[in-house]
Amino acid sequence: MERLQDQGLTVPEIASRLGRDPRTVRAKLPIVEDVGSLEIRIREVGAIIADPESGKGGQLVAFTLGNCSSNVLTVQRICLEVLACQSCEEPPHIEAKVIPLKYEVKLAPHHSGEYIITEDTFRYEGPSADDFDLACDSPAGLKYSARLNIYYSDLSTNRNLVLSSDAFEIHFCSEGDSLSRYIHKGYDRDRIAYLQKRRSASSDSSVAS
Repeated sequence: MERLQDQGLTVPEIASRLGRDPRTVRAKLPIVEDVGSLEIRIREVGAIIADPESGKGGQLVAFTLGNCSSNVLTVQRICLEVLACQSCEEPPHIEAKVIPLKYEVKLAPHHSGEYIITEDTFRYEGPSADDFDLACDSPAGLKYSARLNIYYSDLSTNRNLVLSSDAFEIHFCSEGDSLSRYIHKGYDRDRIAYLQKRRSASSDSSVAS
């Protein structure tokens, strides 16, 4: 198992190759982490977000990855791991944030395990950081307990490491397609502000003439 881990395989991939339960594999693998090297900070969880161009969106998981050491760290894979899923009943949120989205994960009901967010490479040479905004989509009426797993390597020790965030919850409203309604509300608000600005400019020009 350690040899497969050194090749950069995730826990579910190792479990699949060996035909074992992922929880058993995770418990037996010696996951080593350099203290004070790569750090993860969850900035925000739970806001409804929508992409202004594609209209896609979901629940926001915003986080920051940073190198707090002088070592050269290379992130090879970022995953969202669902620890548990259960039904929930919550009223829809009031509004959505309209922001550009690059990362999106579609969650399957009552499915535990890892979802790959990206396998892009991020290289951190000395102190530096990146912000990530992830949109999580799911059928309504579900609550997920999840965490982020960051697979990376440290050039100074030549080790493949895993950093996991603290667990957090992602809630999906149980009443209708609230996301699409709030996307339109966001657009309407922008449109109203635009028209008000044009009306004000028109009034100013009339007074001047």
